[in-house]
Amino acid sequence: MTGGEPCGVWGIDHGLCFAAAFKLRTVIWEFARDPLPLDLVADIAALAENGAPPEVTELLTTEETRALRRRARALALLGRLPEDPSGMRYPWPLV
Repeated sequence: MTGGEPCGVWGIDHGLCFAAAFKLRTVIWEFARDPLPLDLVADIAALAENGAPPEVTELLTTEETRALRRRARALALLGRLPEDPSGMRYPWPLV
């Protein structure tokens, strides 16, 4: 790295974040239904429209990239953090 550019390392749980199968993504449930900031909704809508950057999509299957865009589109339309009305999506056993 040169030029004093910021560097970051991101850890992503591929099986949760990019799985093609539906899974209600982990959120802190106390924030369920909280509105998303408009600038974040715009970024999510752009992801839904354009897809992820090539550096990401080259690591995913076609179905995973489709699922990512589908989830991004739904989240952008919702405009708020999702909720779990069933109450059954907490990790078990609770500790």
